[in-house]
Amino acid sequence: ENGFKDFYQGWSDYLPGYLYVLWFLGKIRGIIPDVLLYKLPAILADLATGFLIYKIVGKLKNSKWGLIASSLYIFNPAILTNSTFWGQIDSITSLLSILSIYFAPVNFLLSSFLLALGTLIKPQVAFIAAVIFLVMIKNRWKLKKILSYIFLSLIVFVLGFIPFASGNNLFSFIAERLSTSSGQYPYTSINAFNFWGIFGFWNKESSTLAPMIVGVIIVLIISGLVLLKVWKKKGWEYQLASVVFLSCFLFLTRMHERHLLPVFAPLVISASLVPDLLIPYVGLSLTYLANLYYSYIWITYDFRTVFPQGLIAFFILINLVLLVFTIW
Repeated sequence: ENGFKDFYQGWSDYLPGYLYVLWFLGKIRGIIPDVLLYKLPAILADLATGFLIYKIVGKLKNSKWGLIASSLYIFNPAILTNSTFWGQIDSITSLLSILSIYFAPVNFLLSSFLLALGTLIKPQVAFIAAVIFLVMIKNRWKLKKILSYIFLSLIVFVLGFIPFASGNNLFSFIAERLSTSSGQYPYTSINAFNFWGIFGFWNKESSTLAPMIVGVIIVLIISGLVLLKVWKKKGWEYQLASVVFLSCFLFLTRMHERHLLPVFAPLVISASLVPDLLIPYVGLSLTYLANLYYSYIWITYDFRTVFPQGLIAFFILINLVLLVFTIW
């Protein structure tokens, strides 16, 4: 109603990226029923991700496996529940993450744009930047090309904030929005079935940020070990991406239950090359469904808990075991 410039006068922990999508949906509202309209971007993202999986696996292995992997993703109840049922937008960030990896070797400008766009929607997309940097190293990019990639990403990211800045200092405004987005939920686990959830949900993070620092160190160690294992293998970037997303979900603080979703696309791609990885794919899908159910009931029915802490700890233990299985 008041345009972009006054949007942040009210409360919001969203970065600007998805607000452009909501603006467009508002313009076409009435053509499609609201119950479908606001779920449509996520549903379309699921379909696009499925097609992308088909293309990637078809190239890495064959079209038969491409169809299998694509079907396993599109018809995964965990994916359908997140977007089609609940209407969450994590499938969009999942799509943009995989696209940015896919295009990095063939169209670095497009990859750079997609990485920035994804980060503008949800900062978790930035986790994949490390994988893309390794793609640069693997493909022996020249320094000029690497700097061009970084520069374009930064430009796109900054430009996304301009319509919302409302005359404020742009860089101060960006810093404020990033701080608000990252600091809105300073808790070790926000209903996420991860390591910190063993000790309960919504526990205030200490001012020293020790749990976050510990989590970052663990993620770096795990990612490094996996990199050494997969570096020379076909499709290494997707297996590494799946482990990065999974370890970030399990060990970083301030994680929501939905932050596990981006693991599924790169994991099913990897499973087409290493069929044993179908075990963590199926297992994580089941625990993710349980986590979504827990959180949906908790939010919808006045903080009602449907699982006792012992069962939650069991789900978390399964996730940790599946991480180990994925690594080895």
